[in-house]
Amino acid sequence: VYFCPIIMDSKQFTNILYKFISHKPWALVIAIFALTIFFLTGALKLEFDPSIKSMVPKQNEFLQTMEEIDDLFGGTTIVVLAVESDSLLYEHTLAKYKKFADSLADIDVIEKVVSIYSATRMTSSKEGFQVTPLIIRFPKNVAEVDSLKDYLSSTSRVIGNIISDDFQMMSFICQLTVSYDYDEHELVNKIEELVKQFEGPEKIYFAGMPITRANVTNQ
Repeated sequence: VYFCPIIMDSKQFTNILYKFISHKPWALVIAIFALTIFFLTGALKLEFDPSIKSMVPKQNEFLQTMEEIDDLFGGTTIVVLAVESDSLLYEHTLAKYKKFADSLADIDVIEKVVSIYSATRMTSSKEGFQVTPLIIRFPKNVAEVDSLKDYLSSTSRVIGNIISDDFQMMSFICQLTVSYDYDEHELVNKIEELVKQFEGPEKIYFAGMPITRANVTNQ
């Protein structure tokens, strides 16, 4: 059996549609109502993410680093500062940046500063286990610096997390009080003031979503 295809031009289609609408207007109303409900249902499921993270490509190195830090510290809002120096573990540098860490902790919206100064170690004795600071005193000569490097190298949770494996960069990971309604621009200004106060000859870098958001809104 051979079926001849029905070919309909636009004029014929328009005439048929007009006759259908004029004789059955209620069908048009129902169709429009059904389409409206269909699209409204889809629209209610739409979500908009206004965060800076959603605007940055997934493969962005900075974003990947921040996500790793978020995973490590429970997703708390984070600001990371890093100090770079070829004499990082010498007494004068360590003493100087101990004050830097204390100054960061004094900022009201910073809940905790994780650094080599806050790191601890667990030791055992006849009295039981004790938790003591990772660095009890700062090295005073090259031999003590080398000894400290050997000791830190044996502490896997420190190397690569808060101090680099070449001992030329250490980090200060600042956890912010999430529930605190803070001014990001004011936080950035306080951090920049501390950086200007302590930087030199060492270099200080800082980054974090609060920093990024403040910079974006300034532009």
